[in-house]
Amino acid sequence: MSYEPLLQISLKGEYFADNSVPDPTFKLTKDSQKFIQNAGLICKPMSSGINVLYDTVRFANYVKSNTIINTQKNNYLEWKVDLKTDLVYRVIDWCYPANNKVFYFVSDYFTETVKHANDYRLYPEAKHLIEIDNVCVREVLTSREKIQKPLCIIKIKLTNDVLNNIVRKNQIRGVQNYTIIFKTASVYWSYLLNETVFKGNYVIKDKFNELAFNDLGKTRLANGKTATCLRSNRLIPLYERSRYWFQLLDSNQQVLIKRLPVASPHQIVQSTIENSNQKIANIYVNY
Repeated sequence: MSYEPLLQISLKGEYFADNSVPDPTFKLTKDSQKFIQNAGLICKPMSSGINVLYDTVRFANYVKSNTIINTQKNNYLEWKVDLKTDLVYRVIDWCYPANNKVFYFVSDYFTETVKHANDYRLYPEAKHLIEIDNVCVREVLTSREKIQKPLCIIKIKLTNDVLNNIVRKNQIRGVQNYTIIFKTASVYWSYLLNETVFKGNYVIKDKFNELAFNDLGKTRLANGKTATCLRSNRLIPLYERSRYWFQLLDSNQQVLIKRLPVASPHQIVQSTIENSNQKIANIYVNY
């Protein structure tokens, strides 16, 4: 029994330090399961994707039998792709395709409280259908209050011509590598200065002079205490290893904190800014 590589799918994410989306799950549809069993294919999970290989003998016999009976239907490899860790959904955003081998998606969903997957429709209707290099990736409908699962659906069409070409050459012209790259999510950063410690007027300065923060005055926290709120004037991307360097200064421009803490997925909440629903990372400063 000899196996040859057919294709490889990898998930990448800008948020993550190593650019790899952790622990994705690839679930074959029933029709695809039947197809790989009949055709002698196997799927081997990777840390951030999946490999597909084929048994050269069984695959050749499958293609030959289909050719004899002149089967015209296409064979599909279709996966519903999801994430084991719901928190990862908070750091994923989407944008459109960059080229014929890299896929981007668009979404505006937000979730504040992640519930069990059974609370949602697992297979919502497709919002977009993107066809690139024989691969279809359907973007799922999104919601501002719930995570919609699966994350995406990958569908690869293997026509009879493609199958016959694989058998005739007994190999593919190099493994077909498909990479799906997810942009990192961008949110407003809001620093909440504990009034017990910080009693004056303060400014947040970007060491690299790229961003500014607005002083929104006093706000009451859930615990009844008061804090000074300084919020970024635009959305800031999230990164596992943040590249930002914000400093806290007093009214005399003296640096009080050389480097403020950065936003994390755990701090994200939903709020309204200028009559628009937005994601905000509330960063509490108590020292």
